Amino acid sequence: MEKTSPVDGNAIGSARRAEYFRALMEVLHEAGGAMRKEAVKERLNDRLHLSPYERSIIRNTERWWIDLQFQFTAFSKVKWLTRVRGTWSITPEGVEVLRTKTSQQAFDDAQAAYRAWFQANRGQAEDDADDGPDEAVRLIWLIGSGPEGIWAKQFEREQRIFVGFPGDEEGKRLGNLELLSKDQIRERMVELTGDQNPMNYVHCAWQFAHEMQEGDLVIVRKGNARILGFGEIAGPYAYVERDQRMQHSRAVRWHQMAEVKLPPDYLMATKTLTEISRYAGFADVMLGRRTAAALSSLDKSARMGADEIERYFSEHPFAAGSRSDADASAERSVQVVTLKDIAEDAFVDEELLMQIDKAIDRKRAVVLQGPPGTGKTWLARRLAQRWTGDPALVTAVQFHPAYQYEDFVRGLRPTKTGGFEVQDGVLVKVAELARNNKGKKYVLLIDEINRANVAKVLGETLSLVEADKRYPQYAVELGLARDGESRFWLPDNLAIVATMNTADRSIAMVDYALRRRFAFFTLPPAFTKPELFRRWLQRELLGSDEAEASSGELRAQKQQVEDVVDRIVRAMSEVNKRIAASRLLGEGFVLGHSFFCAVQATGSPVDWMRGIFREEIVPMLREYAADQPQLLVQLLEPIAEFLA
Repeated sequence: MEKTSPVDGNAIGSARRAEYFRALMEVLHEAGGAMRKEAVKERLNDRLHLSPYERSIIRNTERWWIDLQFQFTAFSKVKWLTRVRGTWSITPEGVEVLRTKTSQQAFDDAQAAYRAWFQANRGQAEDDADDGPDEAVRLIWLIGSGPEGIWAKQFEREQRIFVGFPGDEEGKRLGNLELLSKDQIRERMVELTGDQNPMNYVHCAWQFAHEMQEGDLVIVRKGNARILGFGEIAGPYAYVERDQRMQHSRAVRWHQMAEVKLPPDYLMATKTLTEISRYAGFADVMLGRRTAAALSSLDKSARMGADEIERYFSEHPFAAGSRSDADASAERSVQVVTLKDIAEDAFVDEELLMQIDKAIDRKRAVVLQGPPGTGKTWLARRLAQRWTGDPALVTAVQFHPAYQYEDFVRGLRPTKTGGFEVQDGVLVKVAELARNNKGKKYVLLIDEINRANVAKVLGETLSLVEADKRYPQYAVELGLARDGESRFWLPDNLAIVATMNTADRSIAMVDYALRRRFAFFTLPPAFTKPELFRRWLQRELLGSDEAEASSGELRAQKQQVEDVVDRIVRAMSEVNKRIAASRLLGEGFVLGHSFFCAVQATGSPVDWMRGIFREEIVPMLREYAADQPQLLVQLLEPIAEFLA
């Protein structure tokens, strides 16, 4: 730190103010990046060797402290320092300034930037007032829900949100965050994880316990392009020792829990917790209140005030007439899932998806087949939702060896009185819905269609699957027909989308009658054309954005993630090459990319990768090579480095 000295005379000059801010930035940096305002004042009081004039009182406050808070605005305009609800923080840019600029250079640059901002915004309300006004502002928070949104249902069920951190496990607790300062949280995380710079986790823990407040808006995300719901923080930070790594929680009143895919230009940071209040336009799109088209003229960087956030809790978020018919039309179009969107998420060529999409229209019956882990069920559901335009019009069922005609078409079921009654199965129920709503499209999604005896399950309805048999003249009489009932037929606005695992040894060959009535498409692992998969996995594993890491740290993180992804693609490509070449296995047994799609939110990417290979890939290969030790050695060789 540059040495400071007492001030002579009755003035606080530019040089002394520069010393204030050098000391302030150093104090924040030494504390791990942030401190409560009261602690900052106490630390600076000990460090600055204040003169009697600086200590003199104005409006019950020491002169030097008033001056420092007044000058804080300039440093916030250049994004070197921030303050939210009584917490002062130094940004990564501020840390870089500490390393590269003298006290006076930094102060002069900040003042110049503030003067330029003031000239450009003359007459507008100042948005950098001290912490008092900020206390009343409701903030907007974006929170992750775990790999593939696995925590969202528990969020909704328990009316709470949770966060977890590396090392925060049974017998090795981070502890009650409310009782820890930010530097204590950092010290504890270093102790638990061995990571010497857990910046993102420390920041998340501090914000969750100290900056998030009752009345704030919280939006739940899945990945970087889907919103699962939003609500209002309804309680203080709570610490409860749980069996899982989610001891830190806050109560929430949920206002909406439904999955929405964002437009392509709106991607979210994948940190566990992000405060996004200043991105008003972005929040509007995320919550479906406005569309990308309606926001084209808005300033997305404008901070939202309490009155604006109140819109999200009202029955009519925007005044009548505030949106045109064109805006309303654009809003509906935002919800449309394009083939390009699906292709990027599924790592599949858009051309192949176009063929499948056309086959659903032409054939009304398709099967997505492939080896394990190629995302068949995920893709089938997305294509079904695209065809119907409404997820509520998709009915899903999973076949298994015990599944029967009585479950799928019609059967006798016992009654409470000890007798039996005729009950319709899922096919008859969905067909009736579709016939009674001809203006809508319906999909029956059959997962693992070849795990049951398909000929027995479909019975006489198999002949009705063909697209040219979707008319009353081709109707058949069902077994257990009711008195006076019309013959059964499948309407044209009902499609069947099914999945089939090509590597399941327990499944008999699908008969030719089924194959003739369905269009079959094979989904390859993403390792064959890994560009989309690489980009997606790198983005998911990075788990932070540039605002949360210095340039050097970010480069190191990116390099580590790129190395991990390259190793995964290289190893899995070689394993699959050997599986395909084996006369005991073949192409139908190669392994897909889904093993690596449940990206964990915490921990080292290398440890995560090793865990997938040890706990998921190796057991699958052992099953493949049962009683074939030589084959097992060949299959394990490309991944030996991950098993040490």
